[in-house]
Amino acid sequence: MLNRFVRDKSLAMKLALAGSIIVALSCVVNSFTISSFSKVRDDLTETSEIVTGTRLLAEAQNTMWQLRYGISQYIAVPKPEDRQKIVADSPKVTAAMDDLLKRYSQLSLNAEQKTALSELQSIYRDYSRDRPQWLELMQQGKTEEATEFRSKTILTSGAGSVKAMSRLIELQESRATAASKRGEEESRQAEWAGILGLAAIVVGTGLLLTLAALSVSRPINAMTRVMSELANGNLTVTIPGAERGDEVGAMAKAVDVFRRNAEEARRLAAAQEQAQRER
Repeated sequence: MLNRFVRDKSLAMKLALAGSIIVALSCVVNSFTISSFSKVRDDLTETSEIVTGTRLLAEAQNTMWQLRYGISQYIAVPKPEDRQKIVADSPKVTAAMDDLLKRYSQLSLNAEQKTALSELQSIYRDYSRDRPQWLELMQQGKTEEATEFRSKTILTSGAGSVKAMSRLIELQESRATAASKRGEEESRQAEWAGILGLAAIVVGTGLLLTLAALSVSRPINAMTRVMSELANGNLTVTIPGAERGDEVGAMAKAVDVFRRNAEEARRLAAAQEQAQRER
């Protein structure tokens, strides 16, 4: 049925049909290629966010150490002006830490990262609340009370904040490693999709054009052999392709008219010769 459908179409229609199939094939291949490159683009976007997150955590870790080092430094330095500078700088360092954690929370985080960040924010909140109180006790000269307060509060919350920060950094590094591997794999897939897609288009185009050419060249070659037979006087030969609805069918019908006319001319010549003999 398909063969009959194709056979009855004109040459222009066959070429248009082949062109439509090639375009459709190109669209399918392009859709797969675009899908592959979209994944690569998404991976690049995620990688960019991971880099930003890693930078923010590195700065936050450094800021956390500044806060903790400020406690030890306050105890170690004897000069009041040096201690006053530590107290004066504390709000700025604390504000920087809050800003870094806020910016990090606005990134696209997975479930584990969100949980770890929540734990860090919770314990750091205790640390940032208790640290100024310890500094105030030290400024008032209440050393023993400050020591006891420190052991019950900022020593625990400070160590917990560092531990929670380390956990968050570990998750960030794991995500970066996974994204890197996934990006490499999807880049390879996109590359192969492009190569295979191009090969499919080239092979498909060649195959369709070959089939279109054969659908015309084969019947024309058969027609050439028939016309040679007719030229040699063989009028009993069957004309192939007369049932076709395309240009080849039109040629076959024209050749069949030539054959029938030749038969009629041969019949009339034979009849005339017979009439002459009967005279």
